Amino acid sequence: MAQQGRNNNTYGFDELAFWRPIDAENRPVYRAVLRESRVIQDEAQDILNRFAGLSMMGLLPRAQVERLHRDITRWKKQGESTGELRLLMQDAQRRTRMRCDEAMLLYLMHVISDSYDRISEVDRDALLSASRIAYKRAFAEGNEITQLGTKNAPGAKFVRDTLSNNPLPTGLTYKQALAADAAYRAREITKQAVVDSSQGKELSMDSEPMQAVLKRQRAWQLREVQKTPEGRFAGYYDMVMGFIVGHTVVQAFMDAGVKAYRFIATIDDRTTDECRALHGKVFRMEELKLGINAPPVYPPPHPCRSVIQAVEVDAEGVPAARGSDVFSGSGEKVYYDPSYDYSVRIPRYNDMVNESISTACEDVAKRGTEDGCEHMRLIDADTGELAYTEDGTMDDPEAVGGDSFWDFARNNKDRRFVFVHNHNEAQPLSETDVQTLLTTPCIDTMVAVQNDGVKYIAPKNEGVKLNSFLLDPLYPEIEKELRIRSQNGMLASERSIVRWEMLFERLKQDYLGEYYEDGK
Repeated sequence: MAQQGRNNNTYGFDELAFWRPIDAENRPVYRAVLRESRVIQDEAQDILNRFAGLSMMGLLPRAQVERLHRDITRWKKQGESTGELRLLMQDAQRRTRMRCDEAMLLYLMHVISDSYDRISEVDRDALLSASRIAYKRAFAEGNEITQLGTKNAPGAKFVRDTLSNNPLPTGLTYKQALAADAAYRAREITKQAVVDSSQGKELSMDSEPMQAVLKRQRAWQLREVQKTPEGRFAGYYDMVMGFIVGHTVVQAFMDAGVKAYRFIATIDDRTTDECRALHGKVFRMEELKLGINAPPVYPPPHPCRSVIQAVEVDAEGVPAARGSDVFSGSGEKVYYDPSYDYSVRIPRYNDMVNESISTACEDVAKRGTEDGCEHMRLIDADTGELAYTEDGTMDDPEAVGGDSFWDFARNNKDRRFVFVHNHNEAQPLSETDVQTLLTTPCIDTMVAVQNDGVKYIAPKNEGVKLNSFLLDPLYPEIEKELRIRSQNGMLASERSIVRWEMLFERLKQDYLGEYYEDGK
């Protein structure tokens, strides 16, 4: 099932730990965006002042046309010849007559493009640092498996070539996207200036409409969405950061001689359907296609926070499991049989509620056998009413507990429900199951039923409400123990399994009521 938090350790990979130092590299870029926004405001105001008293739709005075020609010549010498600005400059130099709004647009595009160039200088440094951080971790992870890699850390050329030779998820290259946005913002300011002029208003960047333009511009570039020491950012420059990181990790795995990888999506309420559908799937490196089965995945264009994890292969080159969301269970396919016992008896609920839970268990197990998908039912813990249903599809067979579920949970946080879902393979409760139980106020009990009738039932202690999906910080001593075991020879392939087993035992003691596994 899907979870709402930003971190999903299902496969022993801590996405937060991976992205935290990379996110921190956006901080100087964010400061540059704020600084340049003030510069744009001041320089745009100077341009507006130059056109004060003129009719925006009227012809530009000849002296002003000649000045524009001189300015364009100077801009060309400075190397400003990107995108639409270059075309408009060429057109303007051939003309002796031009409207005031056309000239204003050119000046504003020049100012904004200059500003974006200055931000890009900061951004390139940030991208290089982020690339080196990602490479170091990814190469170490891959080389731990292969023991035959040759490190070749990325430099400025790698970042430059990646941005120049590869379209971003938007379909444009790095420079093309910035040039297009500069033109768009310049048009927004020009249009507002035309409106203000026609109404006899002062042309001022301090006006509410002009400030709204600048605010939208900053939000598109980079905005802080989480105020932590390292920060968490969203926007164009963050999307580019994810793009560079994706290319870097692939390069690191190739350098390390990795033969297979697992796709890991950061599962939250912003996860795209495309990334959610790929979560947990394993591919050979020769099957890798950036944008399709390796992050950043698009469409749709978005700041993709999915990652890939190196996976071991056997002697025949077949990918082996490296971490799992279960600590026991064979992982074999299991099937519904009407002769199996799907009944449930949970002491905290009355007969009517237990009967409804039992019916839901058999229903999801039967459906899971029929279509190979996960299915979920929410049973009202007080009335036995079937309150909510969600079914997986062949396109995304395990994606139950999606956005609609989280909306329902938020709108019914004062009620109590039993979360019933099926497992198509022989496996007990997953980490995601337990995370959902402990962090969702309205979920009173989590029930996972294998299609063959084996049930795993975890009632939650009264009053339990964890604020984070991150479970490891609850028991720092476990991480210390794992570190010691790794130093003593525990394989990487064992670590995530042992970790979850230890975590779950502690969680049962501290947060779960009368957890039990119920056989056929």
